[in-house]
Amino acid sequence: MTTYSQSDWATRALQKASIVDAEETPSAALSDWAIEVGSSLFGQLSTKGIQVANGSEMALPGEYFQIFATYVACDLKAEVGLMSEADAVVTKEALENTFRKMNPIQPTGAVLQVDYF
Repeated sequence: MTTYSQSDWATRALQKASIVDAEETPSAALSDWAIEVGSSLFGQLSTKGIQVANGSEMALPGEYFQIFATYVACDLKAEVGLMSEADAVVTKEALENTFRKMNPIQPTGAVLQVDYF
């Protein structure tokens, strides 16, 4: 199974956001910025029950690579004024629906039993 590193998805997100050209390698500062934004988005997705990374290394399985890069690109575009915050939110919500369909752990609808101590 192919996996992609932080720098791989950060570069692709910067390219998708049109912040760097398709053939251009981003500067270290741009790459660090994209990784910072993407890392926080990993956490946000996790709180919504969406897991996209392989463990703590934030390596993406191949099937999540393009969609996660697009997800990060929405925030990057909004931060530099290439997309409105409202459009970024709407686009990210649509992408989250796709993530949920791809997520290997599907909701069962079962009621959880909890013991209180």
